[in-house]
Amino acid sequence: ASGGCDAATLVKAWVADANLDIISPQLYSSGIEPAPEFATTSSCPACTWSLFQGARAKFAPSIVEASQYHAIQIYFADQSITTAGNIQWKQ
Repeated sequence: ASGGCDAATLVKAWVADANLDIISPQLYSSGIEPAPEFATTSSCPACTWSLFQGARAKFAPSIVEASQYHAIQIYFADQSITTAGNIQWKQ
C-alpha cells in the first residue's frame, strides 16, 4: 500500500463520508456489455461488495444502459445493498 492507505480502506472512507451524495461503481469495462459485470477488483481481495453495505451516500452503479437496472437491483439486494438508481454510460 502506498501512502499508508489501501483500496479497501479507501472504499470504507467513501462509504462513511457524509460529503458524498452518490457512490457509483462501474459495472462495465468496454461499454458494450449486454449485462452488468459484477466482478470485484482482483488485485484487492478485501474489496468485496459488502464494503458498500450501509453507505451514507446513495448507491447508484454505472451501467451500460438502463435496461440493465433490474439485474443490478436483484444482485445488490442479495448483497444487502439498496440501489438508488443508476448512471448510464451509453448515449
